[in-house]
Amino acid sequence: MLQFGSAKTIGKHILGQLSFHDKVGNQKSKSHVVINTYALIDDDRPVMYETDFMQDIAQQNFKKYSIHPKVTKRIRYFCYNWRHFSKFSKSPSSKPVFSLPYFDSVNKGMVVSMSQQVFNGKNIFGITGIDVSLADLTENISYFTNSESLYVFLMDETGIALTHPSFSHPTYTNWHVHTFIWHLEDKLRFQKYYKAMLREPRGQIAIPFKLPKAQNKDESTVEEKVAIYNWKKVEGTPYIVCVVAIEPTKTKKALKDLIFSGRGEFSYHRIDIMPTATSCRHMKQLSSLGATAIFLSASCFKSPYTYIREEENFKTVLGYMTYLKDRKNVINNPGLKDGIRNEVLALAQITSAWKAAAENEEFSNYIVRRFVATSKSAFLVYPATLMDKSYDATRRDWYIRALEHPGKIILTAPYLDVGGAGYVITLSHTIFEGKPNAMHSLDDNIVAVMGIDFTFGYFYKAAS
Repeated sequence: MLQFGSAKTIGKHILGQLSFHDKVGNQKSKSHVVINTYALIDDDRPVMYETDFMQDIAQQNFKKYSIHPKVTKRIRYFCYNWRHFSKFSKSPSSKPVFSLPYFDSVNKGMVVSMSQQVFNGKNIFGITGIDVSLADLTENISYFTNSESLYVFLMDETGIALTHPSFSHPTYTNWHVHTFIWHLEDKLRFQKYYKAMLREPRGQIAIPFKLPKAQNKDESTVEEKVAIYNWKKVEGTPYIVCVVAIEPTKTKKALKDLIFSGRGEFSYHRIDIMPTATSCRHMKQLSSLGATAIFLSASCFKSPYTYIREEENFKTVLGYMTYLKDRKNVINNPGLKDGIRNEVLALAQITSAWKAAAENEEFSNYIVRRFVATSKSAFLVYPATLMDKSYDATRRDWYIRALEHPGKIILTAPYLDVGGAGYVITLSHTIFEGKPNAMHSLDDNIVAVMGIDFTFGYFYKAAS
């Protein structure tokens, strides 16, 4: 950092050094100097020569300072985005360069810069580049249905993770931590094997490990499993996609093709677009006390980012509901993943029980809402409530902690309710795959998590 004294003296000194570099370095390496200048100036200080000085340095104005470098050829580049230049080697190459994700202040989102050298014959003419949204780039990976037994991540050829289940969705974040993947996969001792993934274009590695199965004061049980990493490099890019399967996996039962029977009536959460007969204002949210509402997060769709970007209208909502309630299987799928309709129709069967409980239970006045979410992110809520499009139940604390402690009642820390109910506490519990005798163990498959939001008043009443 320079402090401005005599701008002409400092300028001559800097350009003198560049002149020496031109005579010694540029002619040998055939490279060229690109200079970007900026200054930190006190607001109270008048700016006189500083901007001219910075411009002279950036433009390498040797003539103004009576410097005469012996340079046979000079090419100047104007650098719009340093990321397009920072990774290029000194030797010419037609290979494209990809930057690490960074926040774009113009588009207000995470982007990756892709750039490539442009040649005029054998000489470098310039550099061209584009910025691609990280959300677009990782769409299929970011909305892969992750679970404890199967998940996916994306990393670059140096081992830095671009996406991972522990990261927030690129759509909803304005920062990205450049973290090496072995820091995220340390529990599976992945750091011993990652070099093979960076070296080989594709492959598979199986890593045995022990997973705590259950812990209490009397016993500690561990379960031996194998983590299988299947990876493949994405052609033409520095990226590597890896799918991780935790085995032995339990065979899950699949829901048969369900048909809407009329029982378990439900609406779509966009009751601002398609109101119900009982629409009202519940707390601060638009709601319907006479119905449950289904919310389909972006993970429920084959093209998640198309769903996020396109505004829902009456025609869109009507298309969803017509397909979900189709009794003759003649309506085209509006873009939902396989199995979503079956999960929605299965969840809707609880509607009558919830409505009856709301009318008769002693503590109904202390319950803000009831809800249930599946692993595929289908979400049913009572009373019917307008939801934010970015909501994903499978990433909420009440859902994650319930999966970590199957069969146990989970209570979250108090938090401020978005619907205006003040501070609430969520109670949640896992729902196991159905069995004829209704007896379950911790080894059974978990198909959903159910929860209830209680006001503080409930716990005050219960404790008094």
